[in-house]
Amino acid sequence: MTDVMKLDGEDWDESMFEDVFGDTAEYVKLVVFLVDSSGSMEGTIIGSVNSIMEEVLSELERDKGHKRLVVIEFGEEVTWMNSDPKTVEEFGSWKRIHGGTLSNMGEALKQLSEKLKDPNWCPKGRKGVSGRFILFSDGLATDRYEEGMELLKSQEVFQKGERLAVNLSDKMDKSVLEDFTGKTENVLCIKSSEIGKAEKKILSVITN
Repeated sequence: MTDVMKLDGEDWDESMFEDVFGDTAEYVKLVVFLVDSSGSMEGTIIGSVNSIMEEVLSELERDKGHKRLVVIEFGEEVTWMNSDPKTVEEFGSWKRIHGGTLSNMGEALKQLSEKLKDPNWCPKGRKGVSGRFILFSDGLATDRYEEGMELLKSQEVFQKGERLAVNLSDKMDKSVLEDFTGKTENVLCIKSSEIGKAEKKILSVITN
């Protein structure tokens, strides 16, 4: 389909065409995964995170809906697997992550807040964008995460979005994870042998 076409003497763009025929959802779901790849996450913990993400992406391929995915890895550096939101099909298969050294969580949150400020960063439905934010971390940030957290919480999509923190470590700073989610009950602490629980909870947050 071309971007612009003539209809009854008027110029229509593709988004208007889709809306008339009911193909545009009320909301596009922006699904953001933030993955801590610091030294405290290495070994079986990051291995479990990789397994969870592989299964979640596989399930999302079978789920209908207007979703756009973003994955941000933060360790010594902040790495965006994709700088712009992509459909599940566009995103493709999961690229396994390995543990490292530092945990620059604050910088990751700051960069995400900057993206959310851009009204054109994520495609919108008829009523806008609905956010889903999933954090894999033990909360043991090695930078001053508070500034990045406050910047992120000032963004409306994050404020109104569904947020989940998944921790698979015995050592953690739960207050940091609760700060991210805004709710104690949205901090999921599990063992590496119980990753099925995390997969179900994440899929529930994304698809509901």
